Amino acid sequence: MDTWEEILASVNRCLGSLAEQGCPDPYFRGHSDARWKLLPQLARRGFGYQEEVRLYCRFRALGSHLFPPDFSSWDVLFLMRHHGIPTRLLDWTESFAIALYFAISGGRSDCAVWVLNPYALNKRTHRDESVENLNSDYPRGYADHFLRGLTRRPRFPAAVLAVEGSSRVARMQSQRSAFTLHRDLSIEIDQKHPAVVTKITIPQSLIPEARRFLHLSGINQFSVFPDLDGLAKYLEASELDEELGPGA
Repeated sequence: MDTWEEILASVNRCLGSLAEQGCPDPYFRGHSDARWKLLPQLARRGFGYQEEVRLYCRFRALGSHLFPPDFSSWDVLFLMRHHGIPTRLLDWTESFAIALYFAISGGRSDCAVWVLNPYALNKRTHRDESVENLNSDYPRGYADHFLRGLTRRPRFPAAVLAVEGSSRVARMQSQRSAFTLHRDLSIEIDQKHPAVVTKITIPQSLIPEARRFLHLSGINQFSVFPDLDGLAKYLEASELDEELGPGA
């Protein structure tokens, strides 16, 4: 695709097709490098069970005073992912514009926005198209399902499952977060279930137009990260940079 209008037309065609399939609210994911795979960070970085256990236990032990004591183990896992710690969660959003923001943040190569039909994925992997809530549907928690010892396989019922985000993590609300939870870290969704995802590649040459689109849409560092760090980055980009930064 050679123009931004063609990108938007492709997105609209994809959304129209999904709506006809009974999916009015797909998931979106932005990749700043179009070559990246649909794998959670634990898999992309080659980490395994020992790293997963250590990261979770250390995060909870050292950071527990920074989140409510009644946070479930699932809430802790969501919080870890939103602060950049490798987990078996893969981040998605219900907003195309927010996915685009993350896709163009690097701005050094062709990037991509993936579109996922979460209902179709769950129908294939779990025989139930419902998008599930981990806290209510799996109350025994993350630790019970996954952190059970080297000789015991995770007991989670689906190899990959589309799930809701946590309503208790503030960033998730502004980013309209959603996730896929990967029991099997080796599964690339687009390779194993190509019918449920669409990849929209955005050439590097169109990134300036994508930035203008986000500016008109009101998507910027502060709207995506509504805290003081986000505000500072937004002001630096909007007030000090000669050109619009990602989403400025």
